Amino acid sequence: MHPDAVELIDEAIDFAGNLGLGVTRLPTETTIVDVGIDAEGGYEAGLVLAELRYAGQVTADVRPRRLGDLTWPVVDVIADRPTEAIELAMPAIQLAEADITLTGPSLDGSTDPFAVIIAESTQPIGDEEAKAIADHLGVNPSSLYIAGVSPGHPTWCVYEATLSLLTLGEVFEAEGVLDHLEGALLRVPTTPPFTYETSPDTPCPRSLAGRAHLSLGESIDTQLLDRFVESIIAQVTFTTPDGTVHTQGSTDPEAFAETIT
Repeated sequence: MHPDAVELIDEAIDFAGNLGLGVTRLPTETTIVDVGIDAEGGYEAGLVLAELRYAGQVTADVRPRRLGDLTWPVVDVIADRPTEAIELAMPAIQLAEADITLTGPSLDGSTDPFAVIIAESTQPIGDEEAKAIADHLGVNPSSLYIAGVSPGHPTWCVYEATLSLLTLGEVFEAEGVLDHLEGALLRVPTTPPFTYETSPDTPCPRSLAGRAHLSLGESIDTQLLDRFVESIIAQVTFTTPDGTVHTQGSTDPEAFAETIT
């Protein structure tokens, strides 16, 4: 497990009240951090999940930006070592006995006595689920931290926007060129949590306004970005080793604003 993970979850616990998180210690002594199941959550809670998923290897923030005629929340994701961040975020397993998807740095196969895991679940995590997770990871339940979030919760929309970096990494990984990626900055619109809460089935059309800037250590076949541009994000600008700047796709903030309103 990446050493930053325990520090990150401890810090989130210290500021749980400000972040809208719920913290519970189960009879098994497993620590449950409710980031977005029953807890209020919100923007900052979504960023907490991003920090945990990427084990502190990205900087994520939410800022209001102009998109057409709208001022809209946009998630900035910055990775100076994107390959490491993406590799830490990639592992995911389905815990069949509990109907929970597990992600996070403790799935890296390490033998660290402490474990920090993100559990995607529609129901609160209880003793039975915690024991199943601890058994799967091979750790003592008292050494386990679980950050729980439901895909139907307002926190999820902010967290999901940060996963655009992971999706980009999966495209590069599939082509065997993930190590060519040396820097990444993504700006991804997100649905405001209060809007998501009232209309969770209305997706944020980030493919119209999201942008990414990539630094490449080696040239790539630019066609591989076609899977990312337009479907996940609107525009990718990348700099090749010789300093040449290329752009694929284009943003349409006016269409974004029209779609939202």
